[in-house]
Amino acid sequence: MGNQPLTIAVATDQSYYESGATITGRVYLSVKDPKGIDAKSLNLLIEGEERTKIHRTSGTGENRRNHYHRSNCAILKLDTPLANFGNGYIKPGQYEFPFISTLPSNIPPTMRENDFESHCEVRYSIGAHLVQPGGAGGLFSSITKSWLRASPKELNIIGKPQPAGVIAGGIKLPPETESINYCCCFNRGTMTLESELERAILSPGDAANVFLRCRNDSTTPAFGVQAHLRETITWRAGGHQETKSRLIGQQFLSADSCPELSPLMRLPQKYFGDASYNPLGDALNRSQRRNLSFFVSR
Repeated sequence: MGNQPLTIAVATDQSYYESGATITGRVYLSVKDPKGIDAKSLNLLIEGEERTKIHRTSGTGENRRNHYHRSNCAILKLDTPLANFGNGYIKPGQYEFPFISTLPSNIPPTMRENDFESHCEVRYSIGAHLVQPGGAGGLFSSITKSWLRASPKELNIIGKPQPAGVIAGGIKLPPETESINYCCCFNRGTMTLESELERAILSPGDAANVFLRCRNDSTTPAFGVQAHLRETITWRAGGHQETKSRLIGQQFLSADSCPELSPLMRLPQKYFGDASYNPLGDALNRSQRRNLSFFVSR
């Protein structure tokens, strides 16, 4: 480090940015070589990529082998000149270059998920490098010397939140009816549930609202209704696939506060042998529409 003819460092004004936001900061350049440095321009470099790794094993005992399948995909590269040196030369000294760069609005946020030795991630970095004069024709050389560039700095990108007052379309689940049986063959009636998630797009810390209507047309007591919100991530590499799922929110509605879950004293006579009996009809329509609200975990 001490013998390097120059050093380059990058500093951003914030620790994280939203997709579509404008990144601001400074690039610091210190030219230590008393002879100066040949350079055509100083460029800001912002890169993003998706990385996946999947671990598999084969064999048993002493013949057990580990196999790692990897896949990388570039999703962003912004290589922008910050300063042009018309004479192709930088004198010794300390330099500071402010920068402004706007991110695309459709890039995914930074993320990482692990499942033992398998993992997937979306990562971004920001750095700077010098472009030196090349050979004939005015071409520039590729970056082959490590001291011509700053060590990439991790750049954290978060998803752009929904504007205040704007709610993306929800997800409506149609009514489902389950038969309630005792000892596999003695029917005790049915239970019916209809639900709707208010918003299809949620961010960590958001409030999730689940609207539901339920009906207990059986002689079996129900303890209540529980809503679960799960995050499922699937990644692929080398023809293999890995999936990780975790609970990110839940809420419980007790039957004590939901009279429509009270069991029947006995099944109505029309339930037996009447194919037209439909618990999804007026009984469910008359049920109160209830709301379960909980926060999405970070």
